[in-house]
Amino acid sequence: MQRSALKNHLIICGINRTSLSIIEELETLKGVDGEDPVGTVSAVGKDYIVVDLDEEILERTREKYKHFEYVVGDASDDEVLKAAGIESAYGIFPALNDNKENIFITFTARRLNPRIRIVARGNDLVHIGNKFRQAGANAVVSPNFIGGMRMVSELVRPDVVIFLDQLLRQKNKYLCLEEIKVTADSYALGKTPAEIGSLPDNNLQIIALKKSGSADYIYNPDAGSELSLDDIFVVLGDTGQIKSFRKYLIDNQSVQRENKLEGNK
Repeated sequence: MQRSALKNHLIICGINRTSLSIIEELETLKGVDGEDPVGTVSAVGKDYIVVDLDEEILERTREKYKHFEYVVGDASDDEVLKAAGIESAYGIFPALNDNKENIFITFTARRLNPRIRIVARGNDLVHIGNKFRQAGANAVVSPNFIGGMRMVSELVRPDVVIFLDQLLRQKNKYLCLEEIKVTADSYALGKTPAEIGSLPDNNLQIIALKKSGSADYIYNPDAGSELSLDDIFVVLGDTGQIKSFRKYLIDNQSVQRENKLEGNK
């Protein structure tokens, strides 16, 4: 079985309504941020590959989507996942209609790639949610549960829902949210929000910070608080500002690395 050449990509398991929604969203994000600098930690703009047993459905689906690649086979099979590039993938969506199959895919994916992010579909979170997490899922999403929450929110806080949709789904090209992780060689490491956010003519706002090892977010973090390894900060700004900020961090990361090498000589 021929292996995919994709790296740092996403794997979608199964063709159904849920996975088609995932593909639609990824295609949208691919179109928005396809030219972002290489090396960002976001899943935005990443390539993806779909795994399913039915080649005819895969072929029909590929006719619709520009960035569609696929592997024919059982997504719970080691060799099929390896053909989809599981060992070098960024994330995987076990999105089949069957809970047990998704749990087994989750377990297999975690075994083959301990670093991969797994977001699984689960139809019954009350009785089976813990089994997904025990198998290695980072998150479990129930379409029924999310649908119910969305219906209530649309009724009681419709304008908040519209606002969040514009931020998260890029409907408003002038405004978006993005998360950035502080890595070992990141320019942001050891800096404060004030230091990394002080770009000329840039109104980018750091609106939240999650410290490494914490499950809670600090909203409107202190501008003088130092960023540590594996911290995650959330920024708000227009798409141009976000791209400029990513490029700024990457460019200065390179300069910082070169300065360290010079200092060690």
